[in-house]
Amino acid sequence: MVGAPFDIDTERIYNSSMYKVEYKDARGRACVEEVETLELAMNRSKQIGLFVKINGDDFELVGVFGSAGVEDGLLPNGDRYGWYKRRRP
Repeated sequence: MVGAPFDIDTERIYNSSMYKVEYKDARGRACVEEVETLELAMNRSKQIGLFVKINGDDFELVGVFGSAGVEDGLLPNGDRYGWYKRRRP
């Protein structure tokens, strides 16, 4: 039986042999770094702080990893964080 469209074989993802972290540096040059575990790939991606692509044996993750959050009531850009529930008629 075929699984749901979003079934993910997490055991295979975590047991891949090597992971490549691909990104472009400040000059637009393609960079590729190889690491041994998915955890190391995610940590390296957070350190880079740019749009990256992580390649495993048969999967790919893309994005900017690690996120800025609300600290002391302020957003990363310095604006105050606020959430207001508004009722609509």
